[in-house]
Amino acid sequence: MRNNEATISDVITRMVEIKSAIDSLPKFRGRAALIAKVHKHIRFMTLYKTDRKLGLLLLGDCEEALDKANKIFEKTGD
Repeated sequence: MRNNEATISDVITRMVEIKSAIDSLPKFRGRAALIAKVHKHIRFMTLYKTDRKLGLLLLGDCEEALDKANKIFEKTGD
């Protein structure tokens, strides 16, 4: 998905994929907070029908949450 072609629906779909990816990781400290952060962004996007630009900013925040989850998981080595 390229940023200049993404629709709001594409952004929400990617956020749900990120939430599922974090949720599929084994439990670690802070996992619930990362899932809640992504869930909050998904709810915001669906309730308020924001513009695409704001959606892409929130998607970037979700991508960072996924990166953080992966780094934490790699450190724990489970």
